[in-house]
Amino acid sequence: MTGMNELVRSGIADPNQLFLYSSSNGASAINQLLTQTGLFRAAVSHGGVANWLGYYQMRRQLGDETIPGFLGGRKPEDSPELYRRISPVFQVDKISTPLLLVIGEKDTRFNDTMEFYRALRKAGSPVSLITYAGEDHGLSNATLAEHHVRRALEFFRSAKSETR
Repeated sequence: MTGMNELVRSGIADPNQLFLYSSSNGASAINQLLTQTGLFRAAVSHGGVANWLGYYQMRRQLGDETIPGFLGGRKPEDSPELYRRISPVFQVDKISTPLLLVIGEKDTRFNDTMEFYRALRKAGSPVSLITYAGEDHGLSNATLAEHHVRRALEFFRSAKSETR
């Protein structure tokens, strides 16, 4: 954020033109970043993680222990507060940036995204949701990808036109 703040301060970046878009791990980063700043005009998060406690438990059932590897070997039972702190679903009250969540109904992160969406709605945060029937973690064909890009651009245009 220090780099973004410097770009805005120096006039290189227009704070009314800053948007975020990413999928998978990048979407997880967007979800977390929005709990820390309101600098961005709007964001699109496709297939990110918002509840690292739940995601760890789901992956662990599949025999996957990679999440603790990203956290210095710490598991939820060792550091429950760490997992809560990095989980945006527990910090939705800090999110004021309009957010478009996108998820395929067959994505392993579907339940996580739906939990995040419901928590954001309950907190009154500006959130929209697009689900793609029959889709997994990515979009399977060019028609869906085109639809997705079109919807993301419409979302950004709509957020840009709103008065701050």
